Amino acid sequence: MSPRAFLIVFAAIAAIAASWYGTGRTAAEPAYRFGKVDRGDISDIVTATGTLNAVTTVQIGSQVSGRIAAIHADFNDRVKKGDVLAQIDPTPFEAQVAQAEGNSTKARAASQRTSAAVEVARANELIAASEVVSSQASLNKAQVLAENAERTWNRVRELEQRKMMSTSELDGAQTELSRAKAEVRAALAQVESARARAGASRSQVRQALAETEANRGEMALADAQVLLARTNLGFTRIVSPIDGIVVSRNVDVGQTVAASFQAPVLFLIADDLTRMQIIANVDEADIGRVREGQEATFTVDAYPQRTFRGRVSQIRLAPIVSQNVVTYHVVVEVANPRLLLKPGMTSNVSLLVARRSDALRVPNAALAFNPPGAPRSAPSAERAGSEVRPQRGDGARSEGRRGEGRGGRRGSREGTGATTATSHPETGQAATLAHFDSSEGSSDSERPRRQGVHVLRGAEAVRVGVTTGITDGSYTELLSDALREGDEVIVGTTGGSSAENRSSSPAGLLRMRGGRGGSSRL
Repeated sequence: MSPRAFLIVFAAIAAIAASWYGTGRTAAEPAYRFGKVDRGDISDIVTATGTLNAVTTVQIGSQVSGRIAAIHADFNDRVKKGDVLAQIDPTPFEAQVAQAEGNSTKARAASQRTSAAVEVARANELIAASEVVSSQASLNKAQVLAENAERTWNRVRELEQRKMMSTSELDGAQTELSRAKAEVRAALAQVESARARAGASRSQVRQALAETEANRGEMALADAQVLLARTNLGFTRIVSPIDGIVVSRNVDVGQTVAASFQAPVLFLIADDLTRMQIIANVDEADIGRVREGQEATFTVDAYPQRTFRGRVSQIRLAPIVSQNVVTYHVVVEVANPRLLLKPGMTSNVSLLVARRSDALRVPNAALAFNPPGAPRSAPSAERAGSEVRPQRGDGARSEGRRGEGRGGRRGSREGTGATTATSHPETGQAATLAHFDSSEGSSDSERPRRQGVHVLRGAEAVRVGVTTGITDGSYTELLSDALREGDEVIVGTTGGSSAENRSSSPAGLLRMRGGRGGSSRL
């Protein structure tokens, strides 16, 4: 073989070997994408939709049926309390008033007549009582005369037996005694008759009194009918119960209003449109993060470039269930001094749960990243503390294990005020990881959580345990000092089809680095 042919064959073999070696390294050592730990603002928000309404809206209806005779208020008119908004034809109601007043007059006349009858009955009762007294006196007189006639007859009889009186005189005495006894019986009958008339008079008095009470009841009923008729006549005037603005008018002149079990709504009046409220529907998964007094921002389709502000004033306890989805009503108070907002507008509301200004933050993609081939479950807090200790010999490793045994277990009890010893991924210096006490008033999103990110240590992706706070969906707050501003964290790989390869991070913060090769910008 000629030297030239040998060189050609050697070059081909070298190229094939170099290609195979490069392919093997690429498969074994993936290239990573990186993001930086930086500082910025983070806002944790709950989004919801709702409808704008006035704080107080009154539906004006009608309690009586009839034809609308006149309308005195229209859309957007400002009205005062007591202003007449509409008039129902009062003619039939005026006739009802006249009829009720006539019945009341009739009842009063009947009451006066029975009162007079009571007086007559009482007078008859007095007369009957006097007749009883008179007849009793006549009876007493007749009894006295009868006793005197009996004594006379006894004396005449004794004298006649002695032959001192004639028989004719005895007969006269007998006749006089019989007449006296008859007068006694007549007087007694008069007494009984007078007492019967007195009883009848007392009965008449009681009957007259009963009729008087009945007439008084009829008079009260007639007066109530008069009041009802006048009240219904007053209801024909539809008046405003508050000061406000007419939002809606649902009737026209000539239309018939039928008031049955539910009063028809004729007008809708809002008291003050400079103060409004949003009734927002918040999902049950987010309601635990909402508190009264939280700030809220919202937009409406009418002003897409403008952001309005409000504040949570009430969280209603009644659940709203629609197609097995549970939501709760959250009331947001809104100031509307320029009257830009209209009732019924649909609002896209953002409720501010927590805000951090100039916070140390990490891309969310770094928290979700797992190296290729690693288990999907995140390591525990104790393992995270041991994985980031520097490899400086047995002394360093033993010191790291001691930190794992003490700080790792304490660090797993979040919200107890304990601290955890860890190491910085670049310098290897020990740092203090503070846990914050979680109060009952704070939401779960504000409580510290133990998570992990991966940094490149030589050619190996090493997990660093961190404590995180709130998140806005793109960034998460770092509460521990395991990482510093400017540190790079792995957010994904450049090849393959795993979920890590699709991890995202803000533009300008990512770069690609091969396992042992040089670095290149994305």
